[in-house]
Amino acid sequence: RQMCIRDRLEAAAGKIANLAHKEDIDIDTILSDSSRALSDVTHAHAEIVSRASTIGDVMSDVAMDAVQWRAEPGDVRGFGCGIAPIDISVGGFVTDEYILVAGRPAMGKTTLLVQLIRGLAEQGARVLMFSFEMSAKAVGRKMACQLARVPGAGLKSGKLTGSQFESFLQATDEIAKLPIVIESRKGIDVGTMRSIASSHRYNNGLDFVFVDTINRVRTPGGSQYERMTLTSHLLADWSDDHVGIIAAAQLNRTSTNKVPEMSELQDSGALEQDADQIFAVHRDYYYTREIAKKHEADLWHLKHRDGEAGTKIELFWADWPGFGILETQEEATQNSLEL
Repeated sequence: RQMCIRDRLEAAAGKIANLAHKEDIDIDTILSDSSRALSDVTHAHAEIVSRASTIGDVMSDVAMDAVQWRAEPGDVRGFGCGIAPIDISVGGFVTDEYILVAGRPAMGKTTLLVQLIRGLAEQGARVLMFSFEMSAKAVGRKMACQLARVPGAGLKSGKLTGSQFESFLQATDEIAKLPIVIESRKGIDVGTMRSIASSHRYNNGLDFVFVDTINRVRTPGGSQYERMTLTSHLLADWSDDHVGIIAAAQLNRTSTNKVPEMSELQDSGALEQDADQIFAVHRDYYYTREIAKKHEADLWHLKHRDGEAGTKIELFWADWPGFGILETQEEATQNSLEL
């Protein structure tokens, strides 16, 4: 599309240059014809990129959606991640939203992202992850530990039991079949990310892009605030291209609030404004070290542009590590290795 517009601009420029040299034509006519030549290119571009719809077309689509939802009632539209209360709260993950998973350091943001990636891929979603925090191998290892429910510390020390090790190897085989691509190159900007994603989309299709973390995306500019604002705007624009963007974001370390707030998003208020949905992970045990709270984890749904926000999802933090909902505290740790 861009090359087509460039060709039309070049042709218009040639026409304007020819008009400018015709001394037998009065200047008002030349200016009018020149303006029309450029306007034709602008209008052609607008027709290509415009997504404008008449209100009649919009309401027809709205009515059709309502009829389908009534005929097929359900809490989840789109892809599920495998964690039921998250799926219900989100309403199902769709390929045109920009979602943030926020949290202070060590709350489990990357762990949750990895779990979401595997869950969506198991439902058939094609996923690309930009991992600026961990290597591709480390992401794969964490994913396999989650599926096998074995602790990473035990794996790396070589102290897994026989059954745990067998479960881990089986998990690697199962995950290897999923439509997941991990890009762990550091220091790239959103433009480069989109080029990489475009290639994968052309060859294999693409439904979701995960970014860990948005604070590590390279963006030219002045202050950190300006760079983060631009990054957020670019990711939000990207989600308009029928791909879901799910990114981890840092919350300010200095806050002592037990309930995370959107205002604590680090570096830019644009994150709060641009995102369609915002989640925040909180584990009180990290601060209190109370044994009774070791496996408690709260996921706050702080923003939902098309649904209910402000809800708290109570989860378990298990030692694999990962988030669960169906286990009691005792069951959540039964497969963990005591070191």
